[in-house]
Amino acid sequence: MLIFNKDGKPQAFVTTAPTNEDKRTEASFQAEMLMKFLPVFVEVSKTPDGQVSDLAVIDHRGHLLCATPICPDIPFEGETATGETFDQLACYPRLEDVFGRVRRIIGPRTVVTYSECALVPAINACINDRFSMDVSLDLEARWFTGAGHCISLVDAVERFGLEVLDPDSAYCRAVMARSVYQWIAGYNAREMRDGVVPATVLKQLMAIANKKGSH
Repeated sequence: MLIFNKDGKPQAFVTTAPTNEDKRTEASFQAEMLMKFLPVFVEVSKTPDGQVSDLAVIDHRGHLLCATPICPDIPFEGETATGETFDQLACYPRLEDVFGRVRRIIGPRTVVTYSECALVPAINACINDRFSMDVSLDLEARWFTGAGHCISLVDAVERFGLEVLDPDSAYCRAVMARSVYQWIAGYNAREMRDGVVPATVLKQLMAIANKKGSH
């Protein structure tokens, strides 16, 4: 913020912390830009003890790129949320066995995920080159819902008025994550359509206008 003295001359800059509205506007702007670069959405399901048991990857249009059950490294007791035991999952590939395929599918594209914490440690342990979890939807969903704590993917979907699918299926989670990200990407356009121009958007529009006027 720029402060002027009584003579109307600039006196000092005061830095203020970004508001939730600033964060929402910036997140929407970044999401809208990112969707033009064809991101992929990666989600997993887990066993009762937190191991990955299901993996799915879809593209920005919602097309399925990869979906497979995963055999956990360590036997677990009971069943997964979708009813599989360790013995039933034992015939499927392990997580590290599918990384090569997933890496080829993703290539240089940005990965968007809601359940980042479940993916990063295992992926970093098995892949030494770039596999970037660039967007964590959990944090952005909190800015848009006003929640001061972590919220589930289903909670975000419900609060945004989107379709709730099976949260225990990695594929359904990926579809819901894409829906949430599309909702975020369209936030600024909806605000402007309704006659509300967030301050951050106004600044960006003014910067573009000034840039054009300088040519």
